[in-house]
Amino acid sequence: MGSEGCGVGKGSDGGNGSDGGNGREAVRRKEAGLAAEKNVRRFRRQQTTVIPSTTEPSKETIRAWGLELGFDRVGFAPAAEPEGVQAKLKTWLGRGYHANMGWMARDPERRTDPNLILEGARSVIVVAQQYLTSEPVPSRPELPKVSRYAHGRDYHEVIGKRLHALRERIETVRPTLRSRIACDTSPIHDKAYGRAGGLGWIGKNTCLIDREAGSWFFLGEMFTDLDLAPDVEVTDFCGSCRACLDACPTDAFPEPYVLDANRCIAYWNIEHRGDFTDRWGEKIQDWLVGCDICQEVCPWNRKAPETQDPDMQANEQIVGVTLDQWSSMEPQEYRARIRHSAISRVKPADMKRNAAAVSLNKAAAGARSTIQGSASTDTAGTGEARQGTKERDGRGPDGRGQDARGQDARGQDSTGQRAAGPDEEEGAS
Repeated sequence: MGSEGCGVGKGSDGGNGSDGGNGREAVRRKEAGLAAEKNVRRFRRQQTTVIPSTTEPSKETIRAWGLELGFDRVGFAPAAEPEGVQAKLKTWLGRGYHANMGWMARDPERRTDPNLILEGARSVIVVAQQYLTSEPVPSRPELPKVSRYAHGRDYHEVIGKRLHALRERIETVRPTLRSRIACDTSPIHDKAYGRAGGLGWIGKNTCLIDREAGSWFFLGEMFTDLDLAPDVEVTDFCGSCRACLDACPTDAFPEPYVLDANRCIAYWNIEHRGDFTDRWGEKIQDWLVGCDICQEVCPWNRKAPETQDPDMQANEQIVGVTLDQWSSMEPQEYRARIRHSAISRVKPADMKRNAAAVSLNKAAAGARSTIQGSASTDTAGTGEARQGTKERDGRGPDGRGQDARGQDARGQDSTGQRAAGPDEEEGAS
């Protein structure tokens, strides 16, 4: 759910050492959180001499303010319809790929026309907030999977608060500023503006991807009447990679760069209301909320940085809850628990539905594992007895004739695995 996520993999502060690092890390995160909150408060009370409204802050000044407030990256896009987006959106809606999300089909022009968001808009300030942490998914093997976007504090609140602080800072220099803030709260094609603002390219999994940041980041926008030169768009570096397309267990991508919500796990366990149909209770597997598969397999996320932002750290009240607890939770307790969490998009009845489905799926998977384990034990002795006979009559251990290279007639090696192609790693740096 990112872009719709510094160190590589697990950062030096996110290890599992037993030298007391966890305690020091907790203190450091608390101090970082206090510092971030202090920055927001300072920006709001800072008294600055008002400069005539004809003077505008520079891009680099605004970027520096944004970074100081806690954003990881700040870009600038033109307040114009992103190229080709309107036509693609209408085609996508026409194919019904928005499933039952009828609100996405209302007023589609508003999603791509900045003047319908803010009349007289001239530029868009686009911000990115990393949310990848060292927290595993699931937090413990016995727990259900909760998509990383929902681990920390509700990103709508975090990014919205920081964008408002940034706007107030700009207004100290340009008091006549006209602007409108959005963070997944308005009908805006945020990834298109993120691309136009140089924050990444839209990948085959439809996430915004950056070569260094990966795709584990949230987006926010401020439409303004400031005249700011746009940043340079980023080249598409997906290449011939198909990792996300091939890994999706429900074939949610009918073609590269196109997502069909009707076949997306995240749609069914977040947006769908009521009972599951077409066996979707089974298809969500062990994903209680959302799904990260197409991001987990992306080569550009192998070195994505982990954030130390306290607001993005995993909340045990969300990631540490068992399926039985979710299933038995009363609506009042549920609403109190998910307050200030992006999980609030999931209604109480739908969370119980999800938990019941995941419980059945985990039980079925456990039963299959037990049966397979028993079968392996029963056949082990028989297989060993056959081994000598096959080797004596010129056959390999799998019973097929092999040539001198250890390959059978199908061109595979003796393990039955296809040799990796030269393009499978393309896209990784």
